[in-house]
Amino acid sequence: MSEYPTPVHDENLDISTRVDTAAAAVISLLLASGYHGPWTRAEIERELSSPPLAVQDALADLHAAGLIHIHDELVFSTRAARRMDELGV
Repeated sequence: MSEYPTPVHDENLDISTRVDTAAAAVISLLLASGYHGPWTRAEIERELSSPPLAVQDALADLHAAGLIHIHDELVFSTRAARRMDELGV
């Protein structure tokens, strides 16, 4: 079982709530270990045990918000996201 939060797979939740939950799980994963190198999309999907579409929507949301960088299949947190994490915000 993963130590990171996993997105809720409740079909009764609206899409926005599911994407927000998945995005929180993804950013937690990227910031939790202290390792700020890149992860692949596939690694994130495996670690979170989430459906690929949920992860892809979360990645798109976080990228649009400026919290992650995406380069081809590689994903990593931005300096701004890491600094906010350090501040506990």
